[in-house]
Amino acid sequence: SDNHPSFPITIPSWESPRSNSSNFALVDSSTNGFGMVVGVTRPIITIDDNWFFVYRQYAGFEGTTHGQLGGAFSEDGEDWTAYFNLNANGNPPWGGGGFPGDGGAYAQARYPSAMGNADFPYAIWNEYTAEGAGYGGRPYLTYDEFEWGGGSFAYPLDVDVNWNSNKDLWVGSPEYSTDGSEHYFNVVYNDWTRSDRWLFHSEGYEDGYIVFGEEIKIIDEMNHLEPGDAGGSYNSSAGISMSNSGHGMVGLIGLFAGGLDDLSSVTNYHTAIFKLTEDHGETWHGPGSDAPPYYQPNYYFIPDNVWLHMVANYFAPEYLASCPGDTAEALTDMWTYYEFDLRVDSEGNPHITMEVLPCGENYCYYRQSDGSGIGAGYYHFTIDKDYIGNPGFVNTPTGWNYSQVLDARESWVWADPTGSSLLWSTQGQIAISEDDPDVIWIVSDQMVQGPEGGNYDPGDPYDCDEPWEFFPELSEDILVFKSTDNGATWWNPLNATQTPDLIDWANGEECPEGTITGWCSPEEQFPHTAHWATNDRVNIAYQMPNWYHNEIGDMSGADHLNRVYAGWAEFTSNSEPPYPGGGASTSTITVDNQAGWNLVGLPVEVDDAGYATLFPNSVTNTLYAFGVGYEGATELALGEGYWLRFDDAGSNELTGGTVDNLLASLAEGWNLVSGGSNESGIDDPNGIVVPNTLYGFGVGYEPASSLQPGSGYWLRTSAAGDVTFTSAGAARVRPFTDRMKDANSISFNGNAIYFGVDVPDNEKLSYSLPPKPQAGSFDVRFAGDWKYTESSGIIELMNNTDMISVQFSIKDGSEWILESASGKVILNGNGEIQVVNSDSYSLYKGSVSRTPETFALHQGYPNPFNPETTISYDISNVGNVEIVVYDMMGREIKTLVSGYHTPSTYQVVWNGTDNRGKIVPSGVYFYRMNSSEFTQVNKVMFLK
Repeated sequence: SDNHPSFPITIPSWESPRSNSSNFALVDSSTNGFGMVVGVTRPIITIDDNWFFVYRQYAGFEGTTHGQLGGAFSEDGEDWTAYFNLNANGNPPWGGGGFPGDGGAYAQARYPSAMGNADFPYAIWNEYTAEGAGYGGRPYLTYDEFEWGGGSFAYPLDVDVNWNSNKDLWVGSPEYSTDGSEHYFNVVYNDWTRSDRWLFHSEGYEDGYIVFGEEIKIIDEMNHLEPGDAGGSYNSSAGISMSNSGHGMVGLIGLFAGGLDDLSSVTNYHTAIFKLTEDHGETWHGPGSDAPPYYQPNYYFIPDNVWLHMVANYFAPEYLASCPGDTAEALTDMWTYYEFDLRVDSEGNPHITMEVLPCGENYCYYRQSDGSGIGAGYYHFTIDKDYIGNPGFVNTPTGWNYSQVLDARESWVWADPTGSSLLWSTQGQIAISEDDPDVIWIVSDQMVQGPEGGNYDPGDPYDCDEPWEFFPELSEDILVFKSTDNGATWWNPLNATQTPDLIDWANGEECPEGTITGWCSPEEQFPHTAHWATNDRVNIAYQMPNWYHNEIGDMSGADHLNRVYAGWAEFTSNSEPPYPGGGASTSTITVDNQAGWNLVGLPVEVDDAGYATLFPNSVTNTLYAFGVGYEGATELALGEGYWLRFDDAGSNELTGGTVDNLLASLAEGWNLVSGGSNESGIDDPNGIVVPNTLYGFGVGYEPASSLQPGSGYWLRTSAAGDVTFTSAGAARVRPFTDRMKDANSISFNGNAIYFGVDVPDNEKLSYSLPPKPQAGSFDVRFAGDWKYTESSGIIELMNNTDMISVQFSIKDGSEWILESASGKVILNGNGEIQVVNSDSYSLYKGSVSRTPETFALHQGYPNPFNPETTISYDISNVGNVEIVVYDMMGREIKTLVSGYHTPSTYQVVWNGTDNRGKIVPSGVYFYRMNSSEFTQVNKVMFLK
């Protein structure tokens, strides 16, 4: 009418020349925009061909602008039937509860969501009753009693059948699932006055009618998190998601107790915190008492190593002081904001999207002041649910995987009409293909700048002052992102709305008379997605402000009269232009290989990490990782090392995203690792790395001081924990004293081992060697996987030639004997000899050599022991001898000796580790000596 002019209706449906398209319909023009502002509400659902959309309608211009509950039904997403006042139930039993000025007699229809099954659509919302403390929030639901499209909605029903005025429930997030025969409904709510998050699970269902059970405190904010107060909370609203397999998640973004002061025993990061279910929400759990020590047993969360990895690999090293008043600072921290989404895929794996900002000690940042990237944006996180209790390396098949979906620097730098950054009013929603869980969709409203104009100065090297008049077409649009590899990479976004601002600001044109804010750009805002998509299409709802009609004086778009739209985007071709911003830099690494076995790694981020793609000249089916022994693999992961065989020497160029730093979660004992795109050192703040145990592989194992791009390495730790492979010059490792400088040495093909030297007990592991390499490789060591022996020892050799060159340097003036099945050689001074190849040799000091009369296996000393025990044994005849440690169940634990022996007395040391180098549990162990003539068993007790 003349009294209430209307902003022009915009229908942003279009088809691009790149085989991608969108189609949207106007659903309702009289809506209150605040209903869709929380990302974990679920206002739109699609089941088969049925669509249902719920939102807040205006109750009229006079007396109130607060909402009735509106709903709309469609069979195709194009033609819609709107329903009005679904929350009407006579004189509201909640007694009004409106804000001052509306007379207190109107319902609110706050934070509406939709859910449904094959028979009925449901609307769910809360009312403010003004009873008790706070607003007295009370949740309700209604459903179409005549089924989909019937248009006859039930009188509003209580979700909480035990609701009372002590409760203040608001912002509900619902979900429906079915196992094919039973129906399951779950909804999680905040409580304004009691804090905590409360879940309701259905206990009865009959012909559309749902009976929810008693409330469950699903997240204990007051005891487990930083509690909120009247001024707000560091913890977001809770969301829920469920698959028909019964797997689901419920969670929020928050701080664990103590995190505000960096005193949390769990994590001090503002992170995703959630629980899981496998029975459609009947029971929920965290990792439990078997979780790693740093976990909170009640909740899963995105752990520190993910955030440290992000800081190292996605954030700029520092904020640069490029504009007046700027202060440079290092970017060593992050903060997640409160708009997020979570969903499970059809296999029950969790997916989370969050807004992340790089932070220094003083501030967090959207971008560099010159407009370049800094790492701010939307990130996607996921993990295989089978590994969530004890994740592996970041961005590996067993660990948390994350990626930057959108560099948001060209959006969040802009403000809405209230002056607040769009960081606060944009959101990213997840949808997942029901046909292929690797197809992930994220839909977000972001500012699209358009071409420069007006007084824009492209010659200014720094965008220190960038008023919106410089970009006359500046407008919020709906961007659709798609991944076909479970979020590892993302297609350039499809701009599904493309509605630029058409006001000619440069020539003095202004918004039409009657707009309240002086803002009239066509803004698509607060998109929501249906949970399930297809491989090619995602269903979307969003709203657009009608700038003529403001609600309460707040200038944000949501506090105006809004129009709501619904439709879809078809996205079949990765051919859209990039969104302004960009991603990480790229690197090309040349990786050389020798003929035979090589230790290799992945130095760049790539879409296809298959070994046949990266190393096409390698031998088929020869990629091996290290877990419980060597394990066949087909793909390489960042941070991990692998064995790979080649028939001939050669090289390969690997091109991909630059990896400057890698955060690696290491197991206790030996680990196969690799670094990033540049030469890397090891940052070991917790001191878990055993000094002098970084080994590469060439002609046998070779000590290394740094990690070269594309190469794999062995590294030993004394305990499980995290280290960073860094190219930033921040390497930290425990100091190391080389005890072998004055030792005798013997080298086989240039690989030296040492003897005749004492090493302090706490340093002995620094002279241990990694597990033996693959068959056909060269290797030399003392029995027990040692690089040295104090006196006598068995030398174990892997070699394919008939003769082998041996160099020796005897520094103690003694005479030493090297003996094998082919004879013995006396070693003194310095020299080089050729000896017949053998699997093992005996090395002993000539002056103490004696020939025992009988075989004997002596008791280990000390016993009980910690950290090691020495076992002596006598050999009276030549032959092969083996000494193996077993546990009480008869399982092999450690091979101490295996090889040819000549008559003599020998010693071997067991340090309480197994064949993988891992410390064994306390207890009694047996050790047995076997030869062709003798068998004996003794036992020792290991104490931690």
